[in-house]
Formats: sequence, C-alpha cells, structure tokens
Amino acid sequence: MLYQFTAFGIFTLLCFSCSEYQEPINKTESPKVQKQFSVLPDSAEELSKFLKTHLPIVYKVETGTEVFFKDAFLPIPDSLQVKLEKLFPDFEFKIAKMAFLHWGPEDANLLVVLERDFLNQKSFQVHSFVWAIWFDGKLTFSFRSLLFHHSLVSLNNEIDYYEHVDVLAKLLALTSNRKFIKTYKTADGDIVAEMESERYFLSLLTFRKRKSRMDYGGLALETIDKRNLKVQKQR
Repeated sequence: MLYQFTAFGIFTLLCFSCSEYQEPINKTESPKVQKQFSVLPDSAEELSKFLKTHLPIVYKVETGTEVFFKDAFLPIPDSLQVKLEKLFPDFEFKIAKMAFLHWGPEDANLLVVLERDFLNQKSFQVHSFVWAIWFDGKLTFSFRSLLFHHSLVSLNNEIDYYEHVDVLAKLLALTSNRKFIKTYKTADGDIVAEMESERYFLSLLTFRKRKSRMDYGGLALETIDKRNLKVQKQR
C-alpha cells in the first residue's frame, strides 16, 4: 500500500498495519448482500477500522483537519458497477461517507480502492483512496499509478485506457457530487475526462502513457478556469 504521506505518516501507517490492520478484507459471496456492497459484515468491520482509526489519525497529523467516518457508503449505480468489475477485475471500489470539522461537521465523500490479495484471491486490502475533488483536489501516488497495475498492463503496451479513464472520472464525479461532462483523446494521445467543479471551473482527470523509462506518466487531476480554457485538439 502506497500513500502520499510524510515520514511520520508512513511510520503511523506501519504501526497501524502491525496492530489493528493485519487481516486483509475477506470477500465472499452472499445472496443477501448487494454486489456493490459485496464485503460482508465481518470484513466490513476491518474496512471500518481503516476509515475510523487509521485515516483520521494520519490525516489530522498531515493537514490539521479532523475527519471521521459516518458509518455508511454511497451506492454505486449498477451500470457503473458492471463496468468497474469488467475493467478492473482485481479491484473493488467503495465510496465512504465521511465528514470533516470546519465551523461544524460538513460532508466530504472518500473513494476507497481495494486490491485483490495476490496469494488469497478471495481477500482484498486497501490500495489507495481519493477525497472528493472539491475537498482535497489531489491524487495519492498509488491512485495516480493505478492503470500501471500488473493486471492492467500488457507487454506490448497496446491497451487503450479510454474506458478506464472514463469510468474512473464518472466514479470520481459521483464521489464529489459533481457532473461528469465528457471523455476524449487529445492529438498527443492523452486521455482527458472533464467534470464540473465550482462555478467557473472544470476538473480534468488526465491519463498519459509512459513515453520512456524516465517518464512517469499516469493519472493526474487538475482544476482549471474554463473562462480561460483553450480548446484542445481532439480526435
């Protein structure tokens, strides 16, 4: 698990992993549980520990802001869930209802990405997370490199990630309570998905393939003023 924290945050993460978060999230089938909530009650408790204990502690140390889990998840539409299962077979996605303390508690959803355990195909562990774009506006390192996961990369690098970026942008828009606009390719081959942000702004989720060993590439998120937006060449 890779998180975008300082050395203290990483130390806290290691302490948490050794104490409260040793067991992976087990996933088993049950006709009584909807597919988008396929983590069973016992396993959901492990995810709850991450959301209630680990994340609030580290986030407050890093930012000074208090956050807490509201013991609920935002449902993902079936049409979107089907695409996620097809395009990301080794991952599961949850939208946790969180809140932060400002003048008082205010809602801020959190997208949590769970990765299938390599040795135990029926269990999942937390891979990465992304806050609603209006709240944090940054992608963690592990989320930026999500499309470079071994299960999604081919040796000849001929995978077209258009659908992957499109579905991730729709999921992020849902997490952020914002409108998804469109996904397109630029003349340079980058894949860009547009989402509404604030009144005069757009949020862009962009994916760029590695062009060399020194080029990181990956996913990026930025917010721009659409009044000054130059029309990009599309194909």
